Amino acid sequence: MGKVALILVAIATFTGLFVMQTSRQNVYATSEEVADHQHEILARNAALAGLQQAEQELADAYGEHTLSGSFDGSGYATEVVVSGGRAVIHSVGTSRNSAGEDVQFNIRAEYKQFASPSGIAQEAPPFLGYAVLSDDELRLQGNILTDVCEICVDGTEDLMLNANMHTNDALKVTGNSAEVRGFGTYVTGASSNPKKALNNTFDPYYNPGGSDPVQQAAVVDVPWMNIEEMADLLGADEYIEEDFTLGGALSYGGTRTNPYVIHVNGDVSCGGGATLDGYVILLVQGEVECTGNLKVGDSGYDGPDESSVALYAAGDVELGGNVEIWGQIVTNGNVWFHGTPDVYGTITARRGVNFAGNVNIFYRVASPAMTTYWNGDTVQRLRRRAYTEW
Repeated sequence: MGKVALILVAIATFTGLFVMQTSRQNVYATSEEVADHQHEILARNAALAGLQQAEQELADAYGEHTLSGSFDGSGYATEVVVSGGRAVIHSVGTSRNSAGEDVQFNIRAEYKQFASPSGIAQEAPPFLGYAVLSDDELRLQGNILTDVCEICVDGTEDLMLNANMHTNDALKVTGNSAEVRGFGTYVTGASSNPKKALNNTFDPYYNPGGSDPVQQAAVVDVPWMNIEEMADLLGADEYIEEDFTLGGALSYGGTRTNPYVIHVNGDVSCGGGATLDGYVILLVQGEVECTGNLKVGDSGYDGPDESSVALYAAGDVELGGNVEIWGQIVTNGNVWFHGTPDVYGTITARRGVNFAGNVNIFYRVASPAMTTYWNGDTVQRLRRRAYTEW
């Protein structure tokens, strides 16, 4: 065999040994990676066990907790930190590998308290029992009609409910164009121009005792809404940082026993042809302006007719144009009507209500399913808002 052949054999032998050694190293490296991954899985399972125990402790006694234990041979250390209605759980799972090194896995979860009804109230709070309620002046001018929906009560017979209006201040009517199929009540005074327009405006459907359709009454408490607090207690399902426009067919899956709650940190407007399916609560930090339709789709509720959409706003509410809006509306500010809007529901304002244009209000009973914030019969529960693993 020549020198060249011997050199080639030597090279081949060396190459083979090198490949075998490299292959063995790769196998060892792969085995180590698999082992590390298995220990990471064990550490994660332990962290999850700590998280689940912390969730149970938090549900049983809302407050700070420090927990430790083991799961499937791996340990966990879990801490619960509470600040008001916000709780954070940090759970660390630890598994020791064959080299004696600790492999750790972290889980962080954030929770908010919300008020879950112990049972839906029989009716909404008293301040939502009016077609229109104003804590400030109530001004009627232009062509205004308040009417009611036909409501089947206990499945016996169709009854027409009065669409009553109340103001904790003064009731003022301008012109003879308004027709309210309910009582008009006030606290400080009532006036109209012309003079007869006041009594001519109010005509209750149901008035068996022949009571004066316009009369003085006691103050009706209109609570001030803290929108952020409501979002925390109700457990908002969705948080929108900026302005929000309602448009198109929207289905959030909310039910009567568990309405879908949206917290908007801005203004809300209604685009063309918006339809909301199911029970939805909109908590609005800013103002509401609807000049496009906002209708109700399928609420999935077969009981007496009631609102299934709630608009709760910190700022003013403006309803104008050729808008058709369904829902119970409550605001800390004013309500302004103009154009030819149709409203199916209730209007409640912490300040004033001003009517102008051709306004139709069809009184629809407010849903107690969406007023648990005021009902009082609630229990505090937790809802996860954020979750991170690393």
